Amino acid sequence: MSLLCNFSEAPALIKEKLVLSSVIEAEGVLLKKQGREWIGLCPFHQEKTPSFYVNDDKGVYLCRGCGATGDVITFVAQRNGRSDGQVIRSLANQIGYTIRTSTEWKSDQNAKRPVIGSDDKTKLADLHDHIAQIAHRNLVAIMNQQSHPLTHYLLRDRGISLDLIEQYGLGYLPPESDLYSLARSPGPTNPEPTEYDRQHWETLATEAGLLRSGRNRSLFQGRLLFPITSPDGKCIAFSGRVVPGYESSTELADRKYINSSATLLFDKSKTLYGQTPLAWVKDDKRLSMAWRERLSSNEAVLVEGLTDVLRLAGLGIFAVAAMGTAITEHQLRLLFRQNETTIVLTDGDKAGLPAARRTLIAGIPLLVAGKRFFAAVLPDGEDPDTYFRQVTKSNAQDALTGLPRLQPEGIWFEEFIKDCSDPISLSDQITIERALAGADDIPLPADSFWLIAFHRYVEEQTGYVTKPYSHTRGLGLPAALSSQIISEDTSAFWLYRTSRFPALLNVLTPFKDRWWVRDAVSGLLSHSLECPPALRVLYTAHSLLLNAGRIPAEKETWDTLASHLIEAGFSSSLLIPWNNLAYDTDRSLAELGYIQEVFAPDLWEHELSEWLTDVDDRLTRKLVQAVASA
Repeated sequence: MSLLCNFSEAPALIKEKLVLSSVIEAEGVLLKKQGREWIGLCPFHQEKTPSFYVNDDKGVYLCRGCGATGDVITFVAQRNGRSDGQVIRSLANQIGYTIRTSTEWKSDQNAKRPVIGSDDKTKLADLHDHIAQIAHRNLVAIMNQQSHPLTHYLLRDRGISLDLIEQYGLGYLPPESDLYSLARSPGPTNPEPTEYDRQHWETLATEAGLLRSGRNRSLFQGRLLFPITSPDGKCIAFSGRVVPGYESSTELADRKYINSSATLLFDKSKTLYGQTPLAWVKDDKRLSMAWRERLSSNEAVLVEGLTDVLRLAGLGIFAVAAMGTAITEHQLRLLFRQNETTIVLTDGDKAGLPAARRTLIAGIPLLVAGKRFFAAVLPDGEDPDTYFRQVTKSNAQDALTGLPRLQPEGIWFEEFIKDCSDPISLSDQITIERALAGADDIPLPADSFWLIAFHRYVEEQTGYVTKPYSHTRGLGLPAALSSQIISEDTSAFWLYRTSRFPALLNVLTPFKDRWWVRDAVSGLLSHSLECPPALRVLYTAHSLLLNAGRIPAEKETWDTLASHLIEAGFSSSLLIPWNNLAYDTDRSLAELGYIQEVFAPDLWEHELSEWLTDVDDRLTRKLVQAVASA
């Protein structure tokens, strides 16, 4: 029996009941014990040497490579591209708690039937999941019948093994009985029959999308069923395919596939087939191991067909598919959150290539530094199922990476700029400027690093320079020392303040021509006892912004300042860790109490000015003493 708890109580209960290392391993990360901690390869960035540490006593993880950190809720959310609220509800249910909601079951006085509210998704998902398990057990039993059309289609025609059928929970519902009888009758395929009466159950089944209003048989009966999962592993929808040789038992047999319609549980524009294993698959060590191996690659292949997903899964490649619709920004966002590399793999025909191009264009606003996104081009007439049918697991990755590629910047250029004359004409220049300004809803990367890459690509293709991206890297600050400089406590303190109030940089202006400032920015006075690292970083930024005419205004934000720094040529090896400080990605500033500091620009300006004066006096005295003793 499930216990009740309030939403505010759930995080503490989750952290108390769940062992962090076990949850992380269940999500596909292999860990080894090292003293009081566990260590493994970070799931949030590619690395060859383990730098991902898990401490069960403290209930936290930390990657010393990319800085990813958090607790069990943060990990599951980041790993699966879900919100903290969704994860809290899911994990609470996993440990036997139901979070109280304000909405209660009501009664429709006319029909005497329950009216379903938006907070009752869990009950609908449970019912849908129950049918999925019945269908799956039924299909597994059928696989013992060598002459059955399903066995012939799956094992012989498609080469889909029983192991893959179990990993993805494929199913089949016989068409002879009504759907309630299948849910109510006990037996080997239904060890836990529903306790709802027929009227109540059919109302829920209609709301869940399993039945159409006024019908007691489902359109999914008599079809091969592909269960669609929610992020927590519940079945929330189906895609059903006609079984060759079994059409007579199927309604709407002229439609090869039918998908669940939109419900409270399911929106096909926000869901991908194959992204998450079913909950009962996760609980099976043998089946979940295959999922772990695929997910551990941090690479997802986006295909068109559901059987394409299974074909690649059998080769150890993690693949997902949409359900008959164009890929949406929401679906791509899910993939980008979960994986470092996303590969679009469409059919090699007249429809496939345009679809790949559209998907690349759709993903451009989501591009971020450190993520890879491209399309792999199959030979003409091939689809993933046929192309990879003769490929073995040992060379599957080589077969995938060896395909010709389409890059998003190249497709964007062909779509919105195309051919330019040589030398480029005034008309070409206008076309380029409008494209790089995002006119007419032309998509552009929001990420500053990617935006620079687009400008550089256009320059390489046309010779036309739209902005003076000079990129004088670091001005004497070696990349190897950048992270040390940024992480030094005083640097972190002042850089965090500056990210909160960028106009603080203006305090540096009166000292900009001092001899020690020029030397520090140029790479001299590199010892921290000579010029504090924080001032070297701040004056490096100040000098570049001053040269670019970008001194921060009073109300400027960190996002704007970071963009101006990139444009002015500020070192990315400095800007990235500074950005991590601005958002306190590793929570180190929170532990030091920095983020609790009251926003006080006047006080900060005074303290910075006092510090600068003191540094100036001290360095000048040392210089005078050095000259006098020479």
